Amino acid sequence: MADTTTKATTKKPVSKAATAAPKATAEKAPAAAKKAAAPKAAAAAKKPAAKATASKKKSGISAEQRYNMIQEAAYYLAERDSFNGDPMRYWALAEMQIQDMLAAGRA
Repeated sequence: MADTTTKATTKKPVSKAATAAPKATAEKAPAAAKKAAAPKAAAAAKKPAAKATASKKKSGISAEQRYNMIQEAAYYLAERDSFNGDPMRYWALAEMQIQDMLAAGRA
């Protein structure tokens, strides 16, 4: 018969203070990270809103109306090619057309 020996592992007793400290630190760290990230997130959120407002004033149309115009233009571009091309290419071309049209004030 083969002699099988198992190695006994001994665990050191863990004190309550050792287990409690990482939890307290882990709980404080995300709160500190959230406080530090909050002003940056708020500042980042304000910038796109200002740009959207500025573009609204220029063209006088909403983001939804602009999206629908691009969608329709992309459809007609795809239809012209018998729907055999890349949909992303049609969308990009339509965006450029609509952007040029709105910039020229033809909307």
